Amino acid sequence: VKIKFDGITPSWVELSYKVLDPKGNKVLETSTYRREVKDTNTIDFPVKIDFGNLQSDSGIYTLIYKVKDSLGNQDFLRQALQVTVDE
Repeated sequence: VKIKFDGITPSWVELSYKVLDPKGNKVLETSTYRREVKDTNTIDFPVKIDFGNLQSDSGIYTLIYKVKDSLGNQDFLRQALQVTVDE
């Protein structure tokens, strides 16, 4: 996930995300990462998710991201992924 700042740059940014299976059940615990922002207008959060140990079905999985920063801004993003679970 790449975040670009326009205008005032915050001192830190926090990214949280969770994964829902095709039935809407949370399949992985929520993960949260915080990064200090220094002399840049772009910050990158490499999101790595291991789908290899899922006990769920193949189908459309939903990633829900929450981004907030030291200035009090926050935003949500949903991303859909097609996942095939080998039997």
